Amino acid sequence: MRILLIVLLIWPCFANSENGQRESNYNSIYRSLRNYPSELLDEKGRDFFKRNRTDSALVCYTIISGRYTEDMSTAEKNQCADAYNICGQIYFLYSNYTKAYMNFHKAEEICDESVKYMAYNNIASIFFYYGDYEKSGEYLEKSYELSLKYKDWQQLIVTFDNLVNQYYLIDSLQSIENRLIEFKQLDLPKSNHYKYMMATCNGMLSVIHKNYPEAIRNFEKSIDFTDSLWMPERRAISSYFNIAKAYDAMENYDSAIVYMKKGEKIAVKYNYREIVVGAYEILSDYYEKAGNEKKSMDYKYKYLNMNDSILNAKTLGKIKDIQSSIEIEKIETKVLKLTTEQKQKNRLLAIISTALLLITFSLLWVYRQNRRLEEKNKRLFQKNLEIMASEEAEKQIRNKYETQAKDHETLISKNSPENTGIIHDDPKNSSDLLSEEDKNSLLNEIRFVMDDPGVFCLQEFTVEKLASSVRSNSKYVSLVINEKLNKNFNTFLNEYRISEARKRLLDTKQYGNLTIEAIAAELGFKSRSNFNFTFKKFTGLTPTQYLKMAKSSLNDFQK
Repeated sequence: MRILLIVLLIWPCFANSENGQRESNYNSIYRSLRNYPSELLDEKGRDFFKRNRTDSALVCYTIISGRYTEDMSTAEKNQCADAYNICGQIYFLYSNYTKAYMNFHKAEEICDESVKYMAYNNIASIFFYYGDYEKSGEYLEKSYELSLKYKDWQQLIVTFDNLVNQYYLIDSLQSIENRLIEFKQLDLPKSNHYKYMMATCNGMLSVIHKNYPEAIRNFEKSIDFTDSLWMPERRAISSYFNIAKAYDAMENYDSAIVYMKKGEKIAVKYNYREIVVGAYEILSDYYEKAGNEKKSMDYKYKYLNMNDSILNAKTLGKIKDIQSSIEIEKIETKVLKLTTEQKQKNRLLAIISTALLLITFSLLWVYRQNRRLEEKNKRLFQKNLEIMASEEAEKQIRNKYETQAKDHETLISKNSPENTGIIHDDPKNSSDLLSEEDKNSLLNEIRFVMDDPGVFCLQEFTVEKLASSVRSNSKYVSLVINEKLNKNFNTFLNEYRISEARKRLLDTKQYGNLTIEAIAAELGFKSRSNFNFTFKKFTGLTPTQYLKMAKSSLNDFQK
């Protein structure tokens, strides 16, 4: 269910221009504006938005984005990136998701880091729309971090709004509890949007702790601030739906229905069709739980009828990649006309037939995607096996070298009373540096210590503990890791832990009785989610995918 999709992650739907005049309007507006400076075009584009003339706004921002060149200043590039973002948002509203993504990606590519969060937020909406919540969450996290870094508080609040509602929608609030607490502690401008989000945030925390009455009070409080926000109806719908979901968790289905219908009424008024169809599906479920089968079936039919129309619109959106918008509108008109005639003849048969076709094509599509994903995972798994073999060979060579070095060092210490080792005391000042020979020697000691999983798998293993193990200090250890390996201590530590994770997940004979959570804990990871994220970062696969490949590889070997 994606009933909050448009409410949470997509710019508001603006009314389109009249179809019959669209092409001539494009040409007329382009000729009159093509020589305007970008600043004036931006001003006019925003004015067109306010008057719901998205076609005219698209012309303005297409002209601006089309002026991009690599030798532009950073400010000019950011202006073009902003134009690409807005073009992408308009294409999204037109259901042309491929073009929308291309524009968002171009914006991300050309803009400075200080404004990249807007593109990240928009790209998240694409992945969310297609149900890839993991990828959507990654981009929202990027947007949040950059907004925080560059202190764009308004964007931070908007991104946090999207992030929180997404995780609430997919019943995964627990995973971002720390983020909710962090947001409450930020000293942000006390705008009405901030107050709205604080009430929502408190409501979400109450949901996590299953204090649903308190959650409802906070969600109701958030409604008080919606009138002064941009697109207040979107915020109100979100609040009503949040309240309904809390009542559902309390099994108070009558109240859940009341608040869901309040949100549905607003969505109908503003023609948010995808929200309406999602609300119908939820209402059908609530009425069924409340024991009202008749009402449940009524909303189920409403859902099926409207969902059929929306799915057709989404399918047509893909065709827009190769045809102009005016041609698409002609096709849409024909399809809608044929659909209407067919429904008049035999509505129930049309619904069933369409549903079967959609299911069939969906299954075929999923099958093909799974095959591609399986082949990709196999290649990644094979690559990880090669990396493991290479690491093991390096370890053998290093152990041999370390043994020889230790024997040589012992021999020297017996024949000479002088200390020829590395200076391990803290430097008197930051200008004291190790020689290259000392750095190489210390690096060898570090690698020798890190070859023992019993050392780096400790949960509280720190750079200070590593320094103690190699008889040095944390400053020297950090310096050597940074300079010689071009990475920080955390990355260095995670590489060893994930390398060990590869071996243990592959060794099903010894570790096959352990869960992934247990293996993660033994490796020093504090949570399954952190382990999953780190494992995929270094291997390209999730632990579950890797384990599946390992078992498949073992079965093939046994055959």
